[in-house]
Amino acid sequence: EMEIKIKINDNDHDSREKNKSDESYKGTKFYLATLPDYESYDNLPRRWTEERLRQYLSGTMLLERIQREKSGLKNDYDLLFHAVQKHETDNLSKLLLPFPSFDLFDQMLSAVASRAFDSLGDDNLEAMVPLLDLFNHKRGTAGTSDISYRRSDDDGSIIVTARCDLNIGSTPGITYGAKGNAQLLERYGFTLANNIEPDGSSNDIVDFEVKSNVIVQLRRGGKSYTYGSLVKVLESYINEDEDNDTSSSNCGSEELGMEDFLNACEQENDDFNDVTCLYNSEIRVQSSDFINSSSNNDNDIDIEIQAIDAFILAIHKARDKYKYKW
Repeated sequence: EMEIKIKINDNDHDSREKNKSDESYKGTKFYLATLPDYESYDNLPRRWTEERLRQYLSGTMLLERIQREKSGLKNDYDLLFHAVQKHETDNLSKLLLPFPSFDLFDQMLSAVASRAFDSLGDDNLEAMVPLLDLFNHKRGTAGTSDISYRRSDDDGSIIVTARCDLNIGSTPGITYGAKGNAQLLERYGFTLANNIEPDGSSNDIVDFEVKSNVIVQLRRGGKSYTYGSLVKVLESYINEDEDNDTSSSNCGSEELGMEDFLNACEQENDDFNDVTCLYNSEIRVQSSDFINSSSNNDNDIDIEIQAIDAFILAIHKARDKYKYKW
């Protein structure tokens, strides 16, 4: 077992006073010099042109998030810039350092967002940790983290421990968490081709808009991952139909009925339990597939099948909005 101790702060009061001298900031300056330059963050979608954003992200909820992030970043910069100007005017004095340009502000924010570690700083705040921020993301079927790290209770140092034998020249990895590709792309500027956990569940989540202001998160995986959100989508379509039809039966009984209905479908067709099967353009749910023709009480099942048909149609429409073609 190999341990490395990284000291990122000094809790001694006298040492903190000495840090006011230029000499004491050398370590910080050396670390800042190791951070990527401005162009290195061009993979972040908020750096993309509007044309490129629409080429790759049209039809996804990520497009709207990135557009809000771009405008929000500029608004934050302008707010800080004007606040500093007002401070200098009111106090008739300028800051020791000039206010950074927007590009430098963007670069430093990108560095913090992609490299800071949760709860490793004082008072459990985020902290930038030299060397530790060099490790790449490793998750799911690609394997587990090669190292572990923790903050020392004694002096605030970060103790990094190898969890396995590391070959000379190899690149150890750590996990950034169970993040979907949308999160990875937005924050770090990369995606994983096979972002799947060992249990077969996907870290990718689709924000599916059932109707205006009603978003349900869909996910591929086992029943425990997919069933709840699938039932919620279908119930939304059922409730929507009942809102438009005042003669409908009591909707309070539909929740259990929909889940039972899906259970029955799963028993008849083992492939039905995967939401992704609904993307197949050849799939069409017909009432004859699920209903015994001799049954005289098929109204509830008809309603549920109509909800599934509506869901399939909505998925096709959502897919058609996605403009990027492989």
